[in-house]
Amino acid sequence: MQIYQPKITQFETKEVLYTKSAEVVLDTIMDSISDNGLSRISLSGGSSPLPLYKLLGSNHNFDWHNVELYQSDERYIDSNSSKSNKKNIIENFSQETLGQLKNYFFINTSIPFAESVQNYNEVIDSLDGVFFDISIVGIGTDGHIASLFPNSEYLKHNDDFVIATKAPKQFDIEDRISLTVETILNSKKILILLIGESKKEIISELLEGQKSVKEFPAKFLLSHPNLHIFFSE
Repeated sequence: MQIYQPKITQFETKEVLYTKSAEVVLDTIMDSISDNGLSRISLSGGSSPLPLYKLLGSNHNFDWHNVELYQSDERYIDSNSSKSNKKNIIENFSQETLGQLKNYFFINTSIPFAESVQNYNEVIDSLDGVFFDISIVGIGTDGHIASLFPNSEYLKHNDDFVIATKAPKQFDIEDRISLTVETILNSKKILILLIGESKKEIISELLEGQKSVKEFPAKFLLSHPNLHIFFSE
């Protein structure tokens, strides 16, 4: 695996981090629409990116009509649950902004698990070229990205774009649906958001740690030549 040096920017406050992140996402969207007439964005779950989604969704002066949104992963749980990534993305992006989009593709957890995985796999399989103009990614303290957890067999090459995964026992929702490593890497740009002092150790492990990619899946992202890490304590 070829390793690239990520571009790391530390911000004084998380508010400044989110403001700059929104600028980066919007600039990327505008460049992509200018080049291709369309922009596709992959959104991660978890709590860290939600303020970014709220900032983006509150920008009603921006033209969202040629933008498509996708999920990087989902907990297999009722979409009305407060722990649903879909619910949290929708609530923070705002219905007004979502209504302007060309399309948005969220993982359907109201159908049987295997069917949900297959349906979302077909959505991603329908894309061509580089799937996403920018993928927003968080990293857990254990090194997981999306719902790809350490020491799991599914970290190996997959023929599918979307797979069923299982979270370790310390997580409250075991069944997950996630883009594969290869699918996430098929992005023009990857933006990692790290908030809080505890996330310093993640940067240290990425740059200097001895763990393998299987032990710390976030290290797969180092094979992407356009990887940006935004950090604030």
